[in-house]
Amino acid sequence: MRKISIFAIFLSLNFTMFAQDIAQGLVAYLPIDGPLIMDESPAMSDLEIQDLTLVNDRRDQAQAAIFFNGSSSFLQILDAQLNVNQAPYAIAFWVKAENDTNTQTLFHIGEGTEPLANTWLKIRAANTAQPMTFLSSYEDQTAFVNDKAGLLFDGEWHHVVAQRTPSEMQLYIDCTLAGTDSRTQIPVLSSGTLSFGALTAFTSPQTFSENFIGSLDEIRVYNRPLTRLEIAQLSETIPVPRMDLGPDTTLCLGDEIILSIPIPKNYEA
Repeated sequence: MRKISIFAIFLSLNFTMFAQDIAQGLVAYLPIDGPLIMDESPAMSDLEIQDLTLVNDRRDQAQAAIFFNGSSSFLQILDAQLNVNQAPYAIAFWVKAENDTNTQTLFHIGEGTEPLANTWLKIRAANTAQPMTFLSSYEDQTAFVNDKAGLLFDGEWHHVVAQRTPSEMQLYIDCTLAGTDSRTQIPVLSSGTLSFGALTAFTSPQTFSENFIGSLDEIRVYNRPLTRLEIAQLSETIPVPRMDLGPDTTLCLGDEIILSIPIPKNYEA
């Protein structure tokens, strides 16, 4: 009987990844790659900047990230057409936090009309005492997500995505789903300036408090939620597919063998 020994099989596989174009729905993008902080999204937004300094980014590239001093720094995207409070949306950025004891605001969207409505992402929010809280509120309707693990506070860069899908709020840190809130009534705001690094008070002129101390980079705002694969792409944590074809096998002529190769979870939409 003639035998055929199979010791190794080299396969070229085309994985179908159901990710959307990462630029689709991008309404604001601040890459911060030099001395000018500019919005490079398709429809450029107006920016207001105060007391920001340029620092090294996560790749140690000089003047490629912005530092907030914890007392007077903020950045605002003034484009009224953003409407990021309307479901769905996603706000993504890289962050390096330097303090986890004070209440600090990473971003805030709010309306100055009664009744007040707010969406914000805070470190050590005073009313939750959690390491990080993503909240949306309107009148007596409130939805919030807590990162109870405190993943950000190790002096390293981390990628954060705070988003609202049609059915829930989600907070991702380094492609890990840190928390969700899927209650039926998640507040929706109609408008509001998007501020980074400080809580905006509804005053004229505006005042700011709960300032963030640390650095931000590659700020992206979408008018849609991101898929798990897209979040993995932005956080640079896409796994390399590993295929185990099993032990070496000896087949008789005419025999067949079926190879089953699972697709990693992060390659699903």
